[in-house]
Amino acid sequence: MIPLLATGHGLNDLVAGYFLGQMLWMKLETPEIALGLFVYNLLAFGGQYPAALWIEQKKKPGQFIRAAMVMNGIAVLVFTQIHTLALVLAGVASAIYHVAGGAVCSRNNRAGSIGLFAAPGVAGLVAGGWLAHEQINIYLILAAAVLLFLVLLQFTSIPEREPVTATSDSKQKHGLDNHDILMIVLLVVISLRSVIWNVLQLTHENDYTRLPAIAGSAFVGKIAGGWIADRSGWRLYVDISFLRPHHY
Repeated sequence: MIPLLATGHGLNDLVAGYFLGQMLWMKLETPEIALGLFVYNLLAFGGQYPAALWIEQKKKPGQFIRAAMVMNGIAVLVFTQIHTLALVLAGVASAIYHVAGGAVCSRNNRAGSIGLFAAPGVAGLVAGGWLAHEQINIYLILAAAVLLFLVLLQFTSIPEREPVTATSDSKQKHGLDNHDILMIVLLVVISLRSVIWNVLQLTHENDYTRLPAIAGSAFVGKIAGGWIADRSGWRLYVDISFLRPHHY
């Protein structure tokens, strides 16, 4: 089940990367491109927390995984005619798939499972962008892949999480606890590392040929990192991961 959901993660991000790459190569006005990129990122990343609340409280993750892939399929079909709508659908689908798939793969609280699920994401994103840059038409392939994935999901038993019933303790809880603050700090650090070492450095050197190397390294690193974290403990693993070599 986890390898299948990991494959879906790569497919989800492949669709997004291809759309974003195509937006940059279309003969569109700069404000329209900027708006499309902003809307996608707002939905795909900003929408993950609302999606998490919805999935945790109301629905089952398996249903959301299927719904996200249906949205991706519709987005592929309408992108060439209504690319703004396609970006909205892809953004919502991305937020839902990341949260729902992550919730299923993290049920056993093993970093290795989470690493396996996360690994194909950046590879799919970079591959989609590269295919768009090379102007390779893969719309039919994407549509067929999404359809095949939905068929496979029908024959896969995805463990569901029962809706959470609010308790008196949860109702009395207000604000952020220490765990929430730690997660926010880690997310900020990860975002800054990605901006500095992946975006600003490559842009400054005008060297985009290293993107596939970054994608491959991230793919291997997430799988290996999850395996190591399960055996070394998350504190030691996080401390070591900050010791990342870089140059300017």
